[in-house]
Amino acid sequence: MKDEWFRTWFDTDYYHILYNHRDDKEAREFIDALLSFLKPVNGSTFLDVACGRGRHSLQLSERGYPTVGIDLSANSISFAKQQECDRLRYNVRDIREPFECGTFHFALNLFTSFGYFDSIAEHLTALRNIHSALEPNGIFVLDFLNRNFVSQNSDVKKIPLGNLHFTTSKEIVGAHITKKITVQDGDIKETYREQVLAFSHDELIDLISQAGFNILSVHGNYQMETFEQSHPRVIIIAQKK
Repeated sequence: MKDEWFRTWFDTDYYHILYNHRDDKEAREFIDALLSFLKPVNGSTFLDVACGRGRHSLQLSERGYPTVGIDLSANSISFAKQQECDRLRYNVRDIREPFECGTFHFALNLFTSFGYFDSIAEHLTALRNIHSALEPNGIFVLDFLNRNFVSQNSDVKKIPLGNLHFTTSKEIVGAHITKKITVQDGDIKETYREQVLAFSHDELIDLISQAGFNILSVHGNYQMETFEQSHPRVIIIAQKK
């Protein structure tokens, strides 16, 4: 199997320590804003694609919506399964491989859980799998970085967390948005990277359209404001044709 950075990084303890501040409060506020916009009816079913440890899918299930979370990281899914209930379940799944067809009313891909793969074709396959998983007229939400914002806001952050010292930097390198993460753990120094294809707003819309969706609206932050190039996010709401 080729070297895919996410297979290593997402299963490390360092990943979960670094992003521990991405807490339930943040997830709850975003899900509240998203649900206020989407207005799902009672009983609507959700698919949380690349769900990580399931903080967003947990919020959905707590609001009464039957939810399935899928992720490639066995470590993350093992953690997420601790919160399973009648309305919430999790599975290890590569989004490049087909899953349930015509099952869900909504599919969410949040927190830059896209752009990981080497080829455009792989991303299009993933989007088509999501399209297949939705019922007719189902809604898809993609939350990605705004390339324009990243290009104008590259910086270095030093983050002490207990006995660990993280240094992170994010920049556009060639066709990718690359985040370098260095961890100083006592005498041990480890370096990891997060790397996603640097899709523009227009490229994301084109890909989602190719996968069989109609674009309904585009937003620029977790408050669901209408997208502007100065915003940090590209949040696309699309409907299955």
